[in-house]
Amino acid sequence: MTFERVGADVSRLGNTVVPERAVYAVQGDSGSPSLRVEFEIRGGTPVCVGVHVEADQVGRGVLSGDLTTLPSLSRLAVEVFVELSSVAWSDADEAAIDGLSVADQIRAKVATQFAAKTNRAARKAVAADVRTGGDAELQEVARVYAENVHEKPLQAVQTMLDLSPNQASRRIAKARDKGYLPRTTPGKRNA
Repeated sequence: MTFERVGADVSRLGNTVVPERAVYAVQGDSGSPSLRVEFEIRGGTPVCVGVHVEADQVGRGVLSGDLTTLPSLSRLAVEVFVELSSVAWSDADEAAIDGLSVADQIRAKVATQFAAKTNRAARKAVAADVRTGGDAELQEVARVYAENVHEKPLQAVQTMLDLSPNQASRRIAKARDKGYLPRTTPGKRNA
């Protein structure tokens, strides 16, 4: 199983930097088919753009059962981009190490990246950024919601951002938690 970056373009999702395109690949063994799943960041969200199952030239063909063993593509997308992610450095972080030697700056950045990969809380934060697109998506949710507050804001968020009803509701709640939308009062419409 391998995770691969495709190209040099990157996207920033909250405090996380991820490649614009990535691939998850599993080489078939003992004559079983190989799997290649391609992902992209679209609108700040990881999406699957291709699934390729290929039989080995000397092994058996692709069977229906091979397709039923595919992992959840949305979960796999998050896993792939988390694995290939790096932590974005703020201007304050850069300024803090500015006086260090180049070698010490590299050590500091490598230590931060290592901590982000091994620290469970840091990994969860990266996964949350990848799943939700960071604050940029939440700000877009708040904008769409506010523009449609007197009509059907939930449906507007769902349609404009191509989300399921549950995803739209969760993103609206998260936008409220982050302060992009005001708290609600039962029976009152406000944004």
